Amino acid sequence: GIKSCALDLQKWYKDQMGNNKTFLLNPVVVDTLRGLHNSAWFSSNNGQNISGSGAYAYHNTLYEIKQLRGADFNITKNLYFVFVDADFPDETIPRGLAAEGVSRIIELAGSNPNSARGDAGHALGSTHLAYLKSML
Repeated sequence: GIKSCALDLQKWYKDQMGNNKTFLLNPVVVDTLRGLHNSAWFSSNNGQNISGSGAYAYHNTLYEIKQLRGADFNITKNLYFVFVDADFPDETIPRGLAAEGVSRIIELAGSNPNSARGDAGHALGSTHLAYLKSML
């Protein structure tokens, strides 16, 4: 469901741009990583150095991905769309990472794929727009 969503959004952006341009997907569209923390950790305040202020799920996901990907993780050159098998509200802060919880995974897998694609497109667009602005 996640791969199908990414491919649909890539086509949708191409259609909307009107100039035959869209974003590139990594050759491995979906990469599965085993987290370092349990699912409850993502929606918890894990301290200012990890969780930031507010939006715990976003900051905790950002921290976790940095730990898992190491030097390969670079939000100045890439945009990341991370789906976490944890129960938290979907959060996007325009900084190169969109984080979505288990409810979005369930929707993409079949319970409500069209709505989930729209929400994912919104999150990707918010992240992408901020990225483009930072490049100007």
